[in-house]
Amino acid sequence: MPSDTYTLTISDAGVSTPSTGSVTNASVAANAAIAFSKLATLTSGNILVGNSSNVAASVALSGNVTVSNAGVATIANDAVTFAKMQNVSGYSILAKPSSGSGDVAEVASSSYMLEASTGFLRQADATSARSTLGLTDAATGNALLSGGVGTAPAYGKVGLSTHVTGTLPVANGGTGLVSYAVGDIPYASGSTTLAKLVDVATGNALLSGGIGAAPVYGKIGLTTHVSGNLPVGNGGTGLTSYAVGDIAYASDITTLSKLNAVATGNALLSGGVGAAPAYGKVGLTTHVSGILPVANGGTGVTTSTGSGANALATSPTLVTPILGTPTSGTLTSCTGLPLTTGVTGTLPVANGGTGVTTSTGSGANALATSPTLVTPILGTPTSGTLTSCTGLPLTTGVTGTLPVANGGTGATQSAYGECYISGITATTIATAGTYVKVAGTTTAGTLSNFTHPANNRLTYTGTVTRKFLVTAALSFHGTNSNDYNFAFHKNTSSALTMSIISTTATGAGNLAHVSCQCIVELATNDFIEMFVTNIDASNNATVDFMNITAMALI
Repeated sequence: MPSDTYTLTISDAGVSTPSTGSVTNASVAANAAIAFSKLATLTSGNILVGNSSNVAASVALSGNVTVSNAGVATIANDAVTFAKMQNVSGYSILAKPSSGSGDVAEVASSSYMLEASTGFLRQADATSARSTLGLTDAATGNALLSGGVGTAPAYGKVGLSTHVTGTLPVANGGTGLVSYAVGDIPYASGSTTLAKLVDVATGNALLSGGIGAAPVYGKIGLTTHVSGNLPVGNGGTGLTSYAVGDIAYASDITTLSKLNAVATGNALLSGGVGAAPAYGKVGLTTHVSGILPVANGGTGVTTSTGSGANALATSPTLVTPILGTPTSGTLTSCTGLPLTTGVTGTLPVANGGTGVTTSTGSGANALATSPTLVTPILGTPTSGTLTSCTGLPLTTGVTGTLPVANGGTGATQSAYGECYISGITATTIATAGTYVKVAGTTTAGTLSNFTHPANNRLTYTGTVTRKFLVTAALSFHGTNSNDYNFAFHKNTSSALTMSIISTTATGAGNLAHVSCQCIVELATNDFIEMFVTNIDASNNATVDFMNITAMALI
């Protein structure tokens, strides 16, 4: 028994729970392999490090090295200094220059390093003597060639036999071969240019010279270079050996002319498994199966019922047969069929019947095309022409709107409007002969399918395009003896009609009276206004009274 003391609490459901602090390290088995998911959460990218109290704590790795939550460590840029580099005798490493001198620090013999102040390579020998190996300009085409291990490099030409290895591929102008002779270029695995093959006589083929030998050109020998059987499609037999009469055994022989001729009427009969076929007569009991159809002189049946011969004629005599349900038939000469039991369906009119199964009311069924119906209830006919009908009351029997083409208005409501001057304002005429809208304040009168959205304007709001009689009565005075024109305008831009008035009025109080009217077609939102112009001069006009009305005609 372990020396630890455990405290368990057992619920009435039989669930046992250890008390807080009762489970110790010694209580956990050495091979328990507790899953990481059972540990407390750890911040992404953090690691566990023992703190000053020797307790594992979550910390973020900092300094010159960081680590991601994927375990990837990263060294910060410029973090590795000369002081952190190992100086091993006999190896070439970079050394830190002495302060201000431009020299390099002491390093192993035969080592090369970069001098910070000049950019030259310097060599340190065993006696600490230094010589400058500054890089010099080289002639065009030269390359920096290795002088060998421990020797300074030098410039020079690249020798194909000394400084180049490998094989120049075909794509770079080479052959792709280490060595070759005329005729053996096809051995190069990377050479695909047919132009590099030598010319040969027509009909020759490139023949293998054997393993390890170059190919040669020549004719193909059937006994040496061809294997397999030449198929029938290529002029052969498809067989390795054959004799007269046994070609029929070849599975791929399909030409009947290659079979032996036999006497007329004979057939090629199987000789049995593994035996050659033979020619002979077909035996009905041995070589024929199935039923001979009527078209071939047979009956086409295997069994029959009743007595007598099979009914093969087109008009047999059947005595008290049970017909079942014929799919078709004509009973023109049949008699004795009871209508109450032997006939189903409805006899059509074309066959002397009524074509109906039920009727209503009294009298005969109305089968004629022009029957006389007395006080019928028609319901809702799908179509009909009531040209000759009379007595239809317009107040109850007609719906809809009578269109203009049929003598109606095409509208369901009346349309009219009026407005009149209620505030006098002089109309400024800046240019003689140019129409301007009559100024002044107007007030709407009675309106139906019209609005009065602005002074001196009636706007039609009906949904059907209609014709209107537009009239105006007005009194005005000018500022001089001039001729003035008044005209209705539709939608501001177009003049509809005009009335030309000549007056000698020179001031207020000398009024001239004008009456205008026209017929105009208005669509929804079209409007009419009264315009005026002085055709002689740019003298103003003042309308003292004006009444405009619009009345629908159709």
